[in-house]
Amino acid sequence: MNEISLLITGQIRSRAGSRDLNFELSKSNKILKSLNSKNEIVLSTYKCEIEGIDKKNYDKLIINDDPGPDFYRVSPWPIGRNINRFSTNYSRMFSTTVSGLKACQNEIVIKTRIELIPSESIKFEKWIENICEQIKTSSLPRIAFLSEHYNGVIFSIDGTIGTIPDTIQISRKDVLLEIWLTSQKFWHDNFRSLTRKTILFPITSEQIVGLNYLSLYCNFSMTKELKKLRRYYFSRQLVKAVVKSENSYFIWTKYKDSGLSLNRFKGTYEIVTPNFIKINSSTQLLKRIAVVKIKKHYHILRRYINSLRKLNNP
Repeated sequence: MNEISLLITGQIRSRAGSRDLNFELSKSNKILKSLNSKNEIVLSTYKCEIEGIDKKNYDKLIINDDPGPDFYRVSPWPIGRNINRFSTNYSRMFSTTVSGLKACQNEIVIKTRIELIPSESIKFEKWIENICEQIKTSSLPRIAFLSEHYNGVIFSIDGTIGTIPDTIQISRKDVLLEIWLTSQKFWHDNFRSLTRKTILFPITSEQIVGLNYLSLYCNFSMTKELKKLRRYYFSRQLVKAVVKSENSYFIWTKYKDSGLSLNRFKGTYEIVTPNFIKINSSTQLLKRIAVVKIKKHYHILRRYINSLRKLNNP
């Protein structure tokens, strides 16, 4: 079994809610150590998030300074709740992820959240061994994630493309660190441009990570496109980079096969994803682009209708 680091970032205790967090971490720790004694659990969070967590359940704890929320208009009225419509925690996410990755000692890292940690030993072992094999036997910067959380050309839920899910990612440490360091700098340096008031739907965290991945490894130039970047940004150059990553770089995995804990993401089990075949023809590509465009308009309309209903029926 390959040596792996399980990196849990961001909020810990507050996300766990009423669950017995010590039991959850203890179970995950036992699963990991049974596979390889050099496997480790690294927590990267804030001081207020670790109260009551037993130190025996993890190997390293990184306490970060809190950069605070990022204030700007996230979505237009009336979409979203008021508390979520004017700020995000992207800077917090970048800081905890980068510091946590730097602390990991193993070559393969599972970057995740407290809601998605090993829970079923047999399923998890089979799942992670298959992913590690695909990463280790390739010279490409391959990255694995849950296909149910993905938005791209081959499969899209809401019409966005150029994303990499940030809920859970598995890759070599050097690849993940380069992606997240680059994304952190990009967000910090271009915050004003990316969040200006003229943009109704600003770029998402998954797009920041995804676009920087495409910029690093798939010849996508963000410098020229900076002023155009937003949630539903679309270009021929981007489509070309996305298709390249989907065909050769991404490792598609499913939640049902992972052996990860089932709690907050129960709805993910209901998402039906296609078999991820390569896009090899212009006809096939045009059909997928048409679906993405339809999904975009449908998703926006649905969000507006749901928000208006909530306003009329508080």
